[in-house]
Amino acid sequence: WLEIKREFMRLLEWFEDERRIAYHIVGFLVTQSVGLARIRELSKECTKSQFDRRLRDCAYQSVVGAPTVPHEADLRATLTAHLESLEYGRDSKKIRSILLLFNIATLLEHERSNMRFQFDEFKDDKLGWDLEHIRSVASDKITDHSAWLTDCLRFLETQTDDRKLVPAINAYLAPRNTMATDREFEELHLEILEYFGESDEQEVRNDIANLTLLDRRTNRGYKNAPFAVKRQKVLSLDKSGIFIPLCTRNVFLKCYSAQSGNTIFWTDEDGDAYQHAIIETLVGFFLGKEAT
Repeated sequence: WLEIKREFMRLLEWFEDERRIAYHIVGFLVTQSVGLARIRELSKECTKSQFDRRLRDCAYQSVVGAPTVPHEADLRATLTAHLESLEYGRDSKKIRSILLLFNIATLLEHERSNMRFQFDEFKDDKLGWDLEHIRSVASDKITDHSAWLTDCLRFLETQTDDRKLVPAINAYLAPRNTMATDREFEELHLEILEYFGESDEQEVRNDIANLTLLDRRTNRGYKNAPFAVKRQKVLSLDKSGIFIPLCTRNVFLKCYSAQSGNTIFWTDEDGDAYQHAIIETLVGFFLGKEAT
């Protein structure tokens, strides 16, 4: 019984860790199917700082596949190459893990912060956290025309520079308009995408620079919507107290972009800045370089 109490106190110590390091890294490893027995072995016969180092090495092995964290220059190059090799669909599980760790590393960047990642919300099967394209993939067919247009309408009604699209959408959605055709929708759809700067033929990125974490319920609610519409919905949920991962919120606030003034578009430059932030945050995390 004494041994059981000791193990309970060990788990409690990790959970209540004032530095939040054990809480977050152990929590992350558990989501990656690393068993508590394995984590317990890492904690044996070592100081707290040594346990910290072992946890970070274990997290590195989980997302990169190498056993130990290399020196800073090699680490940055390895992470850059690894992230650039990943693609949505083929590597979705790996990208999801990296983005989860990015959220955790961001919360640990400042020791003075007391924020804790809500693992209970993240592990809620009803929500089903997954990857979402920041800028929608044009090849994804829109099946519910009315819902898509209604989402766009809510955003456009808040804008002062539009004089054409709101009446056109209202006319399409009018109850008396029972004969709306697919061709009419496609024409209106194209006009809306042109307004949002998403109608060009440039291939939408399918890598981590255009992906973030979001629960499936919210994802389904705005699937294929332009970036500005997604942004409005995510920030509305966050304002209402609905759990949104910190880095997902930061993406739609464009916190990682050099110039965040334009909130309608998500550009390649925004994506590059976002990917750079992921790499630099993870480099600091794996090296244990939290700021004070």
